[in-house]
Amino acid sequence: MNVGRTQTDRRLIEALAGTMQAVFPSVHLVDVPGSFNSILYATRQPTQPDNLIHNLLALQGEGAPQPLIQVI
Repeated sequence: MNVGRTQTDRRLIEALAGTMQAVFPSVHLVDVPGSFNSILYATRQPTQPDNLIHNLLALQGEGAPQPLIQVI
């Protein structure tokens, strides 16, 4: 889920993440560099942030998405 925010106000992200955590076993937050957007990822199976990084690295190559730098 793409969530807009300001530099200092993350309340919407926190509220959405809390709601998602009530339903999904894992919720991960990635701040999109150079923007006021954050991406919330929810998974049906328990996962770790390293899973996201591993999957991103597996997609390297032509047509791969731009890397998201900071996993929180």
